[in-house]
Amino acid sequence: MFFNIFKRKKDESQRLKKEILAFGFNDPNELIKLIRPAVLIDGTTKSCPPGGSKFGGQPDLPEELEWPTFNDEAMVFIGQVNLSEISSLQSGMDLPVAGLLSFFIHFKEPENEFGAEYDFEPGKEEFKVMYFDNSENLIKKEFPSNLFEGYQFAEKRMAFSQHFQVPTTEESSYIVHSGLDQNDRDKLFDFERRYADGFMDQIGGYPIPIQQGVDLDWAAATVEKVEDRYRKSLELGQNYVNLFSFTLQYSFEIIGDSNCYFGITNEHLKDRKFKETILILQDT
Repeated sequence: MFFNIFKRKKDESQRLKKEILAFGFNDPNELIKLIRPAVLIDGTTKSCPPGGSKFGGQPDLPEELEWPTFNDEAMVFIGQVNLSEISSLQSGMDLPVAGLLSFFIHFKEPENEFGAEYDFEPGKEEFKVMYFDNSENLIKKEFPSNLFEGYQFAEKRMAFSQHFQVPTTEESSYIVHSGLDQNDRDKLFDFERRYADGFMDQIGGYPIPIQQGVDLDWAAATVEKVEDRYRKSLELGQNYVNLFSFTLQYSFEIIGDSNCYFGITNEHLKDRKFKETILILQDT
């Protein structure tokens, strides 16, 4: 959850602590321990310089690198983040301080006015997360002929701001492994309803779910046996961080209205193994 009432103050972390203390939790300090920073993203109409952070448009890639494909169809370019633009903000993750993160997802062409058919747990071959440590030696790629014209989105420059969050649901490994008692876990829902400002595109922090905690879905995607998924997701989910989450609804509405969440373990992030990223979609 993030809090629009905190935008008036620079130290949002302290304001969030005050709201937690005033809410009536049995042990508010246990929830305060869970506060994480997040980088919120707002898409603007400003022009984007080469190598800049943006939703849509044409990606900046190495000249020798082809546009990513799946089943001979070009993936949709979701966006890129120039990490130097957020290096002064806290994400709660061990991100590189420079370089470019690029995100691609394959989507079928829309079936009707409600969008395309897609899996909510795409295979790793259906999306790409790429990191380029030098964002200067890149060129803007032309839209390929095998990319559906409706998926050739106009670019929107990303603007960033600092926020702080706590988990929004007790159905999360972050909560299960916390010191919160059951009474305070139950109160999270009311706390979120009172202060939250809805889903936002973001880097780091806690992914804001539509259903259960996204951390459980990230972890479950790595568990082969269905009967082991819930138990192991509760155990493994706490190791995942929110690399990038966004909604299709605002910038990519022709595809659908689901929320998309890229998650990666702290270990893989530290080792810069972005190919190990997990993508999960949630919808109502």
